[in-house]
Amino acid sequence: VQLRYGSLVNVYCTLVSLLYLCLYLTAEFSAIGDAVLALCDPADVYDAAAAGGVTDKGHRLKLGLVLGVSLCTLLYTAIGGLPVSLVTDKVQGVGIFLFTFLVCIAAFTADSGADGRSDRWEEVTTTGTGDPGATGAGGSTYGNSFKMAFILISALTCANMMHSGFQQRVWAAEDQAKLRKGAIGGILLTIPLMVLYGVVGMGSYREYGPFLFPQFPSFAGFYALNELNVGWQVCAVILTTMMVASSADTIQTGVAAIFKPFTTYVLVRDWKALPSEAEAPRTIVALNFVLAAVVVNVPAIVISTHRGDAHLSVLSLFVLADLVCATCVVPVLMGLNDRIHPSAAAAGCLAGAGTALLIYGLAVDGEPDDFKTLIPDIAGVSGLYADTSIVAFLVTPLASGLVTLAANIPWFRSGYRFEGYPPVAAESPRAGDVDKISGAEVTTA
Repeated sequence: VQLRYGSLVNVYCTLVSLLYLCLYLTAEFSAIGDAVLALCDPADVYDAAAAGGVTDKGHRLKLGLVLGVSLCTLLYTAIGGLPVSLVTDKVQGVGIFLFTFLVCIAAFTADSGADGRSDRWEEVTTTGTGDPGATGAGGSTYGNSFKMAFILISALTCANMMHSGFQQRVWAAEDQAKLRKGAIGGILLTIPLMVLYGVVGMGSYREYGPFLFPQFPSFAGFYALNELNVGWQVCAVILTTMMVASSADTIQTGVAAIFKPFTTYVLVRDWKALPSEAEAPRTIVALNFVLAAVVVNVPAIVISTHRGDAHLSVLSLFVLADLVCATCVVPVLMGLNDRIHPSAAAAGCLAGAGTALLIYGLAVDGEPDDFKTLIPDIAGVSGLYADTSIVAFLVTPLASGLVTLAANIPWFRSGYRFEGYPPVAAESPRAGDVDKISGAEVTTA
């Protein structure tokens, strides 16, 4: 981005990436805390009169879990960098796959003995098949399903393009064949797991519908395990820890890579404040991870363990993070065309940000304005299901792209063309190689 568009767009994209990764890590830390609380005795950890609905004991448990995962992942990534993160990803990937099937199979055997289960199961299995005007069992809510699918696909596509941890791994791939093989393998593993979790959610709604929804649908399977013995609950804790740790170390190495150009070129080359990486590689690496901890880890810990009046929705955090990425992903991708001028791309990014603010500030279809649809359960509208969200994720990337094209007209007519990237060897004799200590640099930074 720096070479193609210059400092203005690069700084914007870097800030967007950092904000996205901070919110992503916040959601992950919130998830592990809430998932483990779901396995505890509700009387010990939940209290409607307490701040955030969680008792002091529950809050201490959640804080300990979040701090433990954060410090452990930060420690081993700071010591081993990207290579260690890649090794742990492989181990965690296998473990996640195996433990998911074990935990989900166990969840299917849960029996809460609650009243009304038959009616709720009929509601689950017939939703979207009945009269669109009907309510209750058989009533059609397939519109919500399509909205959620569109929002998730659009949001994740935008966000993953700005995920420096993913960029780092793509850059570090041995060759195109290995990269393609990894992408296909990820798809083949992800689809059946998501379907399985969906079925577990249906079963959990039958058992715990009134309690789980609308605030806690993300942890449906964990509530089901409350009915089983402690061995299955230990498996669920291991599964949750592996899931969060896998994402956390990817985020942390990605953030450290974002800071590497700053520490390498600004602090070392320009300011002469530090010795060169060749002279003191551990110092530069340690500084990168200290910056990552300060900028991303600490805010994520504080936000995820905050005891506010409202429950912190993991899905709403992801929606907010993905929306930020949607403001600039189209102008950045348009840089593949050598006729797009950097100033036009900057205008497109700003237009995307303005569009997102305008849509959520005003809202649509009578929904709460002043950005309230980003907060779960305001006036019965969740950020993920709100009509405002689907409009935002449809219009924001489109507006940023159209403004980029419109602003680019003068330069297009004058014959502007990007002159091309400098030879790799001219920039750095080690460019293109994976730094065995700190990992590859990423394009965002």
